[in-house]
Amino acid sequence: MSKYLKNIHLWLIIIGLIFIKLNNFVLAEQSTTSSDEISALQQQINKQQEILKDLEKQMDIYQTRIDEAQKNSTTLKGQISNLNNQIYKTNLEIKQQQAKIKETELKITDLQLNIQNKQKDINSQKERIVYLLQLINKYDNENILNIIILNNNVSDFFNRIKYLKNIQGALQEEIDKFKIIKSGLEIQEKDLRDKQQDIISLNEELVKTKQNLSTENSGKKQLLTETQGMEWKFQNLLAEAIREQKAAEADIRKTETLIRNKISTQKEQEMLNDLEQDGGALLFSWPVPKNTITAQFHDPDYPFIKLIGEHSGIDIRAAQGTIIRAPASGYVARTKNGGRGYSYIMLVHANGLATVYGHVSMINVEEGTYVKRGDRIGLTGGIPGTSGAGQFCTGPHLHFEVRKDGIPVNPIKYLLQL
Repeated sequence: MSKYLKNIHLWLIIIGLIFIKLNNFVLAEQSTTSSDEISALQQQINKQQEILKDLEKQMDIYQTRIDEAQKNSTTLKGQISNLNNQIYKTNLEIKQQQAKIKETELKITDLQLNIQNKQKDINSQKERIVYLLQLINKYDNENILNIIILNNNVSDFFNRIKYLKNIQGALQEEIDKFKIIKSGLEIQEKDLRDKQQDIISLNEELVKTKQNLSTENSGKKQLLTETQGMEWKFQNLLAEAIREQKAAEADIRKTETLIRNKISTQKEQEMLNDLEQDGGALLFSWPVPKNTITAQFHDPDYPFIKLIGEHSGIDIRAAQGTIIRAPASGYVARTKNGGRGYSYIMLVHANGLATVYGHVSMINVEEGTYVKRGDRIGLTGGIPGTSGAGQFCTGPHLHFEVRKDGIPVNPIKYLLQL
């Protein structure tokens, strides 16, 4: 009888091991099927990445053409060439964003397959753990006396103990695997949520880029309509734009002097108190999200340098309609709505500093009001032919100036290097 029962226990162990092996075999078969799908997806992802690389190369070519065309933008032919290149480049940006969306969608599908595989692994691990627990429970329910009675000798008894330890060891191994798989699943699920958020952001950018393309096309049509393809009419428009820029420069200088004289000691102290709360040193936050600087302070390659003089600020790339925020506390000294001409805002700050924001498409503050760091003051513009941009512009961006005691200085020295 004892020999018969002992054999039953041995068979239980053998069945348990076979069960684990069969589960592993089924899991391997499932993994092979999923691996084929994942491999096919990876090939599609690689294809999208090649498309993106090719688009990057094309965009670099058009950026070079834009840079060259801007040097000749004081002629109608040069300006039209510049607008054409901007339009071509924007079309490439649309294709690039569409390719990124496709790539991200493929990566999401790839992740979902991996998550499904992980879930299958977890379910299989659970089944194996449950079975091993049942085996251990069977042994634990037998008291020592029964085990000794059921075994012919001490050697058989110790063999039973050894089998029990083997099962317990296998259980611990399965539990460890379960923890690792579960942890991997949690990481993949977080990656999936991040990638889904990327899709939303890319779609939002795509909408803005398409809007930019529409306004760039409108700007080109407007310029051709106004000039009727005649150089002399273009030169008249250019002369008017130059007069507008020089008038804006004179207005900014005069207004800053007047507002400084009007600011009371109390108001100056208010700005200094806010400065103290911000850490004591007047470093400006970026008025728009930090991005590529498309034209530097006193940039030697600035296209209109021979006509209106040095570039008195920096141009920060920003999509049309980006929110402009006050980089520090100060008073709104000047707001100029130029309609289809040049629109700008000027703030005065503590320690003799002032800031100017050019090519704005909307103004959200009034002269004489007080703003604090981070307050919304307007929206960016810069696409030729749109509100506030002026007739001659280099595409969507913010022109940003910093002035110390009325003299333009390099804004980079005052911006927080985040």
